[in-house]
Amino acid sequence: MLANHCLRVSLENQSQYWIAAAEVYHGAATEDASQLRRGSDAHKATGAQLARSVHLQLLADIYIHQGQMPEARVILDEALSFTAGGETVVLAELYRLQGELTLAEGGSLSVAIASFERAIEIARQQQAKSFELRAVMSLALVWERQGRIAEARERLATVYSWFTEGFDTPDLQEARALLLRLA
Repeated sequence: MLANHCLRVSLENQSQYWIAAAEVYHGAATEDASQLRRGSDAHKATGAQLARSVHLQLLADIYIHQGQMPEARVILDEALSFTAGGETVVLAELYRLQGELTLAEGGSLSVAIASFERAIEIARQQQAKSFELRAVMSLALVWERQGRIAEARERLATVYSWFTEGFDTPDLQEARALLLRLA
């Protein structure tokens, strides 16, 4: 695994910055929130600010998948406030996760849908096709539950058709499976 290799090389060379970054990505790859958090804190302690929103987004995603909703909410709020400083590389993904968290907490469908639509809008502005695909998949799943099958399929098919490679990646595999289910 690339994260393991990066961590080993960083430790061999005693680069605190890269050790911290490797811990972040190893924690993300293994869904180890505590390791990701340690790495992110160590990364911040080096004085680095770049990629802070990325680290927080990865951590929030893990918390949501592990059902730790209060922790996810705190991290998402922190990440969104951090992006106000201009680091917007994962802003679309943060809004998508906000919608997922709203659904997981049993919140309003309209609030979740608004988060997904905001994520889609930001991803389009940034020409971030993968983030747009993820947000459209989240929206399509909500629409599927609402019986809006044709709309869900059409919207997802449009985004999916932009891709010409990478069909072995988890996101595109999930999108294809969802399209088949919506057919």
